[in-house]
Amino acid sequence: MTLSSLVARAALRHSSRFLPTPRIATSAFHPYPLPTNISRNDDLPETPIAQPEPFPRTPETRPLPGRDSEPPSQVATPTSSAADVGGQKPRAARPRTKLRPRKAAMRLTPAAVERLRILLDQPEPKLIKVGVRNRGCSGLAYHLEYVDKPGAFDETVEQDGVTVLIDSKALFSIIGSEMDWAEDKLNQRFVFKNPNIRSGRSSFEKRVWTALCEVPRGCVTTYGLLSAYLGSSPRAVGNALRRNPFAPHVPCHRVVATGMTLGGFKGKWPRNGEGITLDEKRRLLKSEGIRFDEKGRVLGTAWMGWA
Repeated sequence: MTLSSLVARAALRHSSRFLPTPRIATSAFHPYPLPTNISRNDDLPETPIAQPEPFPRTPETRPLPGRDSEPPSQVATPTSSAADVGGQKPRAARPRTKLRPRKAAMRLTPAAVERLRILLDQPEPKLIKVGVRNRGCSGLAYHLEYVDKPGAFDETVEQDGVTVLIDSKALFSIIGSEMDWAEDKLNQRFVFKNPNIRSGRSSFEKRVWTALCEVPRGCVTTYGLLSAYLGSSPRAVGNALRRNPFAPHVPCHRVVATGMTLGGFKGKWPRNGEGITLDEKRRLLKSEGIRFDEKGRVLGTAWMGWA
């Protein structure tokens, strides 16, 4: 450190001693006394804010203490029975209504019982469940299957020692039906006589089925040609064919799609509890002389011979 810097620092320190120190102005606290001569409402009585009697007075009804309270006089009740009044005889007790046994959801014919016994006679005990599928030509297709145990809400039908289950989802459609077993030269099948199926058909459906019967054996037509002949849409024609209860006698299997593919059979025909699948539709057409190419399309042209 040089001599000049030391001298300058000493001079600065010496001069700071004689400089006046700035003072911060502060306000002193002065107490303020409250006035004692405040005027009061001398003409009003000093009462609490709440009412002295918040509830209204009620007249006292209890007896005064020390005075014996007399019990009220008891009214004499008549002892005469209801039979003595007017000379009427007592009514006889109404008999309790007996509960009638509930009618079975489905009735089995003797032939169906015998066939079910054969189906249930297996080394491993199983149950047979009956259900329906809302599809096919008539809108209702039955199906039977083996199950190990009944479902939570399945209906049980017991008749002549045979137990059959009804699917809970199909109970509304099956209730009141009769299950039978039929055999003929061509097949063996269960037949269901269902009173819930709508018997009345619309006039348009009858027109579709009548026009369908004109398609000759060994020929096919399309949904578009049939709808053009009837003056309707292919969708309406397809719905009428789906509700056809007379298949395959009313041959809705002879109607194919516009590209000559089978089409239109996405479910089963409900024929006596079993059904006709797409494979059986192809087999029926082959038995009538219809030929197919390697892609499964019908060979030839569509029939349009309506008068």
